[in-house]
Amino acid sequence: YTGWALANEHFQGTLDLLMTTRTPVVLIVFGKALAILAWQLPASVASFLIVLAFARGDTSVAEPALLLLSGLIATVAVVAISFIFAPIGYLTGARNGWFAALMPLGSAISGFLYPIGLLPAAVEAVAKCIPSSWAMEAVVKSANGTSTSAVLTDWALTFLLIAGYLVVTVVLFRIAEDQA
Repeated sequence: YTGWALANEHFQGTLDLLMTTRTPVVLIVFGKALAILAWQLPASVASFLIVLAFARGDTSVAEPALLLLSGLIATVAVVAISFIFAPIGYLTGARNGWFAALMPLGSAISGFLYPIGLLPAAVEAVAKCIPSSWAMEAVVKSANGTSTSAVLTDWALTFLLIAGYLVVTVVLFRIAEDQA
């Protein structure tokens, strides 16, 4: 949904109005991205609870506090990943179906379905450029009781990638506004 946020403003004829406000468009669309996250959060919690209910075996967590923080950091990573697609979607037209083709690939390399270490080497290298893959590594390490320093390293890499994604997103928003 976030990937279509800026393009939808254009298609609905409200992008010009957004650009005339004193608030930068990037902040307005970021607010929309957070609203979309809040809208999707109940489904995420329900999915997590269903997985726990059907788990066959021990579901104990070695470091619950680290797991909770890692999960929150993974959520921030998802926002950063989805947010970059708002200007990309606008710049590419967003309606040509390439989002639909990209979403399964993104799901496979995001670290949410399975550890990225199970991917082929070339695909794993791409996955390591995505903040959620490092965040999910931290989730797994928190659950398994891997050293705190390893979890903190994954957090640091996640935040470094998030910062990089946000910088690129701001630049892409400027290009999109210039194009509009």
